[in-house]
Amino acid sequence: MDRFIVCFLVLGLLISGCPQERGSSPGVLEPPALENCTDSDGGKDEFAHGTSTLGSESESDSCTGEGEVLEYFCSLGAIESEEIACPAGHGCQGGECVELNCFDTDGGSVPEAKGTVQYDGKQYTDYCRAGGSVHEYYCGEGVAEEDVACAAGEVCEGGRCIEGPACTDTDGGKELHEGGTVTAGGRNYEDYCLGTYVVYEYYCENGAKKAEQVSCPEGEYCVDGICAEEEEHECEDTDGGKKTWKKGTVTYWSGGEEYTETDKCYDDYSVLEVWCTDGGTVGFGILECESGESCEDGKCMD
Repeated sequence: MDRFIVCFLVLGLLISGCPQERGSSPGVLEPPALENCTDSDGGKDEFAHGTSTLGSESESDSCTGEGEVLEYFCSLGAIESEEIACPAGHGCQGGECVELNCFDTDGGSVPEAKGTVQYDGKQYTDYCRAGGSVHEYYCGEGVAEEDVACAAGEVCEGGRCIEGPACTDTDGGKELHEGGTVTAGGRNYEDYCLGTYVVYEYYCENGAKKAEQVSCPEGEYCVDGICAEEEEHECEDTDGGKKTWKKGTVTYWSGGEEYTETDKCYDDYSVLEVWCTDGGTVGFGILECESGESCEDGKCMD
């Protein structure tokens, strides 16, 4: 019996002396796992629609206009965004830049706005026609075009219709012996020679710009836009020199024979201009149009 009691006590001491398993300290939280930012289109790719996700937050690429993408992407573990413009010939559709068969910057036949149509790798820009109308390009079956007259009180300037000022004429009307300049719609129109004996005369009528071909009186010929007494001459230029905005014809004489040369387009943006030199001979040169102008029928136009 005594032996049994001793064994029981020894067993109790052994159990009480054994180390216990170490548990978690009460009130101490484990650090949360970091959330990864992902982007389905792999980053800043305006040619693919993507969605950036961070935990429960997600943002998808979208269009901010006809030609810009609001692009979402991951940066330093966070979702960032940036507006990216689509390149020429592309537009934004469904949150990505796509190639367009036809795209019009002013949205159609809109005479109040100067637009450019992009089609098949080429560009077609609205411009002003003589008489106060806009030559409009727009998307149809390919590229469509038409002349649109400006409304009453408006004039065409820079490829669009704007409210026009009153018409003024420095020579007071159809004055053949004085060179005049008509100002209308923010532009100037100078009288010039249309051939050896004809003046192309600008004038105002009822507040609008008009033009008329007027023959010089007998014994006179046209020089620099006015009729003057006829005299011996070797070279004449109907537009009065190096004027890219006017189509002129040079008449000159060599060996008793009369010859003519007329300004023509060298390419879409420059004129092969002819003029009279100080020595009475004919000069040639390629002159570039001003910025925003193109060559049509031997002269630069907006």
